[in-house]
Amino acid sequence: MVVPFLSNKRLLTLSLRKLLLCFFLCVALIPILFLGTWVYNNALNAEIQSVEEKHLLLAENVSGTLSNYTNDLKAVFIAKSEDDPAPASPEIAALLRSVNINLLALTKEDSSLMYCLGDELLLPLGGVEALKTERRKAFAQPNRVIMSPVMFNRRELPTIYLLRVKRDQTLAIAAINTGYFHQVQRAVVFGDGGHAAIVDQSGHVISHPRPEWERSAHNMSKLAPISLMMAAQGKGVSRFYSPAMQADMIAGYATVPETGWGVVIPQPYSEIQARARKTKMIALVVSGIGLVLAFFVSWRLTIYILGPIHSVVEASRVLGAGYKIESLGLARRRMPKELHILLHTFDQMAAEVLSARATLEDRVIARTQELQKEVERRKALEAQLGRQATHDALTGLPNRRLLEQRLREATDFSVRSRKSIALLFIDLDGFKAVNDRYGHKLGDRLLVQVSARLRHNLRKTDNVFRLGGDEFVVLLEQTKSAEAVSDIANHLLYVLKQPFSIQSYEVRVGASIGVRISQGWARESAEAILSDADSAMY
Repeated sequence: MVVPFLSNKRLLTLSLRKLLLCFFLCVALIPILFLGTWVYNNALNAEIQSVEEKHLLLAENVSGTLSNYTNDLKAVFIAKSEDDPAPASPEIAALLRSVNINLLALTKEDSSLMYCLGDELLLPLGGVEALKTERRKAFAQPNRVIMSPVMFNRRELPTIYLLRVKRDQTLAIAAINTGYFHQVQRAVVFGDGGHAAIVDQSGHVISHPRPEWERSAHNMSKLAPISLMMAAQGKGVSRFYSPAMQADMIAGYATVPETGWGVVIPQPYSEIQARARKTKMIALVVSGIGLVLAFFVSWRLTIYILGPIHSVVEASRVLGAGYKIESLGLARRRMPKELHILLHTFDQMAAEVLSARATLEDRVIARTQELQKEVERRKALEAQLGRQATHDALTGLPNRRLLEQRLREATDFSVRSRKSIALLFIDLDGFKAVNDRYGHKLGDRLLVQVSARLRHNLRKTDNVFRLGGDEFVVLLEQTKSAEAVSDIANHLLYVLKQPFSIQSYEVRVGASIGVRISQGWARESAEAILSDADSAMY
């Protein structure tokens, strides 16, 4: 059969042409990609540096605002907690509300309440005893205002408590709400995802864009900027992954020295990259125009140079499929002299290839058949050896090696499922007399019938093993009770006492059975269970 070698000209020509064209384009792309990457990296680094400086400055400003608020808060708390416990005037109440103090209370050393200005439901959930750590610090440092982390009051709202010991050794407690923190935090908004977050000294949220995190005082201590602040690094810049935004963030952070509160000003890293990409796109557009011009020049050049070579490649594919080819017929085309020589040599080679292929195919078929037979023989031998290693040659029952493996698996399952297993160790009574009277051949046939009778009288889930000689083992899994095991053992004794018909003889033997039940409450070794069953048989 003769196949026109140019029948698939377009497919093969395009494939080879694209290969060389890609090479030319890759050479042109190297400076373009370098330029784009260089411009992008410079723009990105500049954006990152600018963001880091702005975010750090913003975090310092917010922390400074909170620091001023803390000083005002402490000053009001100290001044008003020293006043006599009398009904507060509207001016005092207004002053307390101006710094978000909505509860002022005095307690004795035994935590009993002496005086309370405000709703008692604003006390901590669990009462004053919930502030025992802060109370201990306050009594240890009488002249200092102790500030608690975010806690929940009896209305289950997040609250921060201030404590100090007065001159008369009574403890003053103030509760502040988080309203001021919300105002400060919500005032910081930039970009699509830029925001501010304020945490207490233990990393719990005081104010955050996510309301559910505020209500639950979410723990953010594992985030990189929070952990750095808690590690006494007062301010800086960090990159981390934000579960709230589900994005990589870059953040400036700063602490409030008076309280240990932390301020984090994060922004999605993708926003910074987006601004840098705009600069990169301008450079790529300019480079792309030059790339298009290079593409058209390279395309025409590959047509002239690779046309004859494409024809040789197509003819090679047809020849590789086992068909004959026509002459390449490129005498009328303009091409270099070397290509004319290549095409003529290819025609001569094609005839030799077809002849050699026929001979090679015959040899491959014959050798493949030999290898298939060898593989089948080895698989059969491996299967036979594997069975001989784990099964008794006379009865076909699993041997001691398989018993130990299966028993270990059963004990492991028994411990996990809390279900008991039982092992029956069986020794034939009178077997030696049968061997002495009738010979070993008849004794072997007796063992075969015994194994068949045991398998026939057990459940499919039970297993019978031969240890050697006239010793057999039955493994009972999924046993329900000791009485059930006893019934099975008695049934096997009855079955084995029935006569065996071997050749023209009627042979009778008995059996002794040792029972060992493993309850599954504690792990036991397979060797111990087997040894106990052997001892029980005697």
